[in-house]
Amino acid sequence: MKNLLVLLFSTFILFSFNNPEKSVWQLDGGHSSLRFSVKHMGVANFNGNFEKFKVTVNTKGDDFSTMEVEMSADVESLNTGNSMRDKHLCAEDFFDAKKYPKISFKSTSVKKKGKNGYIVKGDFTMHGVTKQVELTAVHNATVVLKEEGQEIPLAGFKVSGVVKRSDFGVAPSFQSVADEVYLDADIEIFKAPIEK
Repeated sequence: MKNLLVLLFSTFILFSFNNPEKSVWQLDGGHSSLRFSVKHMGVANFNGNFEKFKVTVNTKGDDFSTMEVEMSADVESLNTGNSMRDKHLCAEDFFDAKKYPKISFKSTSVKKKGKNGYIVKGDFTMHGVTKQVELTAVHNATVVLKEEGQEIPLAGFKVSGVVKRSDFGVAPSFQSVADEVYLDADIEIFKAPIEK
């Protein structure tokens, strides 16, 4: 019985030291951007961005190889620098923003690649269709900010990937715009301060 108690106590201690608390990282929207690029008529790319989007990252401690990522963007906030084109992209024959107002991503796995890179796979939902996509995330750096007596880690990432419009039923017959849409984001996230 004594040996059993010692084993249980040792296991508890070991588990406690190897099970860091969950960290919640929130988006610093003022220093982040979510963009897309697509080729027009096979000649040149035109670019756009989503002005309203959210990102939340959960990690075990500060280990980004354990990260769980959720992202959503408001379709009607897209901006290509041309209001008539933006209106067309939000219409029923493209994104149909009234019916499908959000584009979202939820990670299902993360694999470290090289020193600062990660391959993030997850469920990407657009136009009412969900497909698994693969994104590449590069951890630029983490710095520590001091605010109201607390030290708050701030991390930066470059994220990129590609999706096909036809996979999600977004204007698949529209030929003047390429099927491949390139995604590119610069993200700053900060660890939520501990409540006192």
